[in-house]
Amino acid sequence: MLLPFSVDRLRLLEVAVFLGVAYFFLHFSRINDDTSGLIVDAGTIELPEERRALIREAFRYGWEGYLTNAFPHDTLSPLSNTHTDDRSGWGATAVDALTAAILMEIPEAVGTSLNYIPRINWNIVSYEGMAIFGSTIRYMGAMLSAYDLLTTTHKHLVSEESTAKVEALLTQSQALADALSPSFGTVRGINSNFLNWTSGAVTWNGFNDITAISGLVLEWTRLSDMTGNREYADLVARSMEPILDPEPQHPSIYPGLYPKRLDLDTGVFNVNDTGGWSHAGGGLYEMFLKLSIYDLERFGSYRTKWIEAADSTMKNLASHPRHRPDLTFLADFQENVLLYQQDSSGMFAAASFILGGTVTGKKRFINFGLQLVNTYVEIYDATRTGIGPESIGWVPVTCDTGEETREEVCQVPDSFGDQEDSGFVERAGYYITNPNYLLRPEVLESLYYAYRATKDEAYRDLSWKIVNNIIKWCKAGSAFAELEDVNAKIKIGSSKGRRDWMSSYVLTEVFMYAYIIHLDDAPWQLRSDGNMEWIFSTQAHPLKVKKTQEQ
Repeated sequence: MLLPFSVDRLRLLEVAVFLGVAYFFLHFSRINDDTSGLIVDAGTIELPEERRALIREAFRYGWEGYLTNAFPHDTLSPLSNTHTDDRSGWGATAVDALTAAILMEIPEAVGTSLNYIPRINWNIVSYEGMAIFGSTIRYMGAMLSAYDLLTTTHKHLVSEESTAKVEALLTQSQALADALSPSFGTVRGINSNFLNWTSGAVTWNGFNDITAISGLVLEWTRLSDMTGNREYADLVARSMEPILDPEPQHPSIYPGLYPKRLDLDTGVFNVNDTGGWSHAGGGLYEMFLKLSIYDLERFGSYRTKWIEAADSTMKNLASHPRHRPDLTFLADFQENVLLYQQDSSGMFAAASFILGGTVTGKKRFINFGLQLVNTYVEIYDATRTGIGPESIGWVPVTCDTGEETREEVCQVPDSFGDQEDSGFVERAGYYITNPNYLLRPEVLESLYYAYRATKDEAYRDLSWKIVNNIIKWCKAGSAFAELEDVNAKIKIGSSKGRRDWMSSYVLTEVFMYAYIIHLDDAPWQLRSDGNMEWIFSTQAHPLKVKKTQEQ
């Protein structure tokens, strides 16, 4: 019987609307409750195994978000649940995250990647311009590392049916190297870092940076040692020649330190370019050290170069801010002047100093590395989110001593004056020049090295605190999203204040370093006695060092 439009009918309609709204919010809360356990009070969990469990679930959450909304494409956009093929369309996240899945022992993720990798066709790309460095560290590095792990320490993750898929990791690495090899077809054999996939022609803007050149050597040399094909090691060795024997002989006034870029045709350094440990610069010094660990007989001279660069960095680039002289920043340089700027991608420097001090037995490097780690922690602590910004600047204490006389660097730039007015600069010691958080892993990486070298539990606690802040503020949509402003007031779980992007290194490095710091000693872990059996690549993929590859 139809009710007349009356008060009773109106009440019935209101009840229906109320029930509908209630159902929506109940359903919505259940969806959120599925992962609400990821956000916890960091101080309530102290046991390493309990911390590992939560970090493992954070990895799973990001992995499932990628698998559901982006696989087999490269990169997940977690807010819109879409994807981008920014790494040639070969499934960068699925490949890059494999070694983290192995170390965390997540069989379903390992199985998915092992099933997928043999099917990749390196000749089919999403765009013509191929980035050789990015492809090497994400794809080749991950496959070689997974092969090393799954044939030694993590054999138990491989079923009989998967044996052929493990072997495919090596054959696919070789196939990728063969496809990328034409990028060395420059006048002097320097890797151009870019290749037109359609024409096979080398493409460049007349230069390459020292990180993109040196950053290939570990993976390509390892591939040669694993396959017996010397061609790969020979290509990267020739590409390194202009760095090892530079023109001019002293490309900067700072011993052992280089400007970032050199001319591809001539191999001559651009002495007017910037240098330092920030983006595209510090990777060279990282590789000098790690290659000497990989094979000291072959790369012994590289360790000498790293020591020279490290000592020069401590003497010439270390800088203390006016308001916080207890902090140690690393300045960039241009010709004969220092640039008081630092980006988050260069914050692996602490890890390099600690690793270098560990293998050389020189305490001064470990001590300096720990100074840098403590500074990184203070940078993070100063913001509302407890996460550091993409880049910073500072007024050096040398402005007060008279050593620095440039007026323009002895005051906070007008464009950042609001940070000075609010008291942030005096409290933090720096001003934020780029407030984004791009889900960078470098501080967690440096904390891992600090803990492994010292076994000081404080570094585990600091790592745990930071990864909790990352989970708390970056968990949004189907996975983890970048932040627009680390020092802004933002709402937990909201899409507002987030950037719709989750790079592959979130799973590969952020959660991996946060996880393995809470594991016990293992052959692939950093050894505090300096006798390394494995070395982590620049993308955090552990590779067996040369002296143990036959064991």
